[in-house]
Amino acid sequence: MTYEEVVQEILEHGKFGSASGFEDIQSWMKILGPMDEGLQVIHIAGTNGKGSTSMMVASILATMGFRVGLFTSPHLKRFTERIRIVQRRESVHAESEIVTLEIPKADLARLGEVYLRDARLPKGNMLDYTLMIALSYFQEQDVDYVVLETGLGGRLDSTTGLTVTPVVSAITSISLEHTAILGDTIEAIAREKAGIIKPNTKVVIGCMEDAAAKVIEDVCKNKQVGFHRIQESDFDAIPRIRIGYQRRNEACARAIIEALDLPNLSEECMEEGIRNANWPGRLEVIHQKNPWFMVDGAHNPEGVRALRESLEETFPGEKYVFIMGVLKDRKYETMVREILPIADEIWTVTPKDERALLAEVFAEEICQIARKYRMDQATGNCVGVKAMSVKEACLQARKERERRVVALGSLYLIGEIRDEISIQNGGA
Repeated sequence: MTYEEVVQEILEHGKFGSASGFEDIQSWMKILGPMDEGLQVIHIAGTNGKGSTSMMVASILATMGFRVGLFTSPHLKRFTERIRIVQRRESVHAESEIVTLEIPKADLARLGEVYLRDARLPKGNMLDYTLMIALSYFQEQDVDYVVLETGLGGRLDSTTGLTVTPVVSAITSISLEHTAILGDTIEAIAREKAGIIKPNTKVVIGCMEDAAAKVIEDVCKNKQVGFHRIQESDFDAIPRIRIGYQRRNEACARAIIEALDLPNLSEECMEEGIRNANWPGRLEVIHQKNPWFMVDGAHNPEGVRALRESLEETFPGEKYVFIMGVLKDRKYETMVREILPIADEIWTVTPKDERALLAEVFAEEICQIARKYRMDQATGNCVGVKAMSVKEACLQARKERERRVVALGSLYLIGEIRDEISIQNGGA
């Protein structure tokens, strides 16, 4: 099978195609043997921040000389972004650097065909197949650590089906998401996320409401697992230049590394690792001026709130042009309410996803939301909302000289926008 054929077939299995990725992986392991044997796993869940935190942890470990397997989702442009090796590369001509290497397409195709064509295996979902490819590749690459980001929730997620006990498990944040699957209260969702916790591990609890943290703490106590909840003092070592949720993610990453009790860990390693952690699509400024253009993968109310707080902290009093596209199943009314106070205009677009809310429908929805929460006092009309294509939005953004432009709503949309801007820049 070619790389393209393997990726297409994996995607056709759907994100959550089976009832429980956990059960899929457990049953596959019984047939194939423990594919995770010998791996030192760091398992990270959470509503927001788990991807950035995973990258920071991998980068710090690489700075210390470890070879790290990194498993994350979704991808921005290439499917291979989901499976990466993070390591230090030495050079005789320059200082060593941290490099992130995606799985080669040939290896993904080779390993993907093995699992897709194994008649012994019950049908799984997209994350099941991708995880098994990742585990096999990490074994072949002889990594020192594996950082696994959950796909959905925790208790029933594919990554929780591993046979090994993680050396550290972390839950970065908790807010309402995927309520039809995970539950419709903060406590219920916290309980689902806490499903990643196994006996004999260590747990880091990120910044979240007390009610959510208490649920996770109770799970830790019941399983006699030591835990550390992020406190105000955890931010003391973080430079003030970091803003908003970057600080919260960094505090969580630092706590995970400290929980490993590694010898020779220094503040210099921590700082260098954080500085070298490149996580595209999160508070990412892709153009500094004419226009100033930021993209952020915020796709739920908590993520959008964190984005707004970061913008307000960095540029007090400014108004923005937002390019926004959402999926139908998102709590987009709350997301819109978060940005209305700092929005000058909102340009709606339609992400390339079968669950996408059409730009024209979204524009009308925003008008109704604005009339409820920020009515134009003079006319009662909604102003500053336009529906357009991604291409039109990017072309229009290029004309902005005074206002800052921010794109948000979905990581897939951010990937589309980055591609479109690259095309408009002549592929540069």
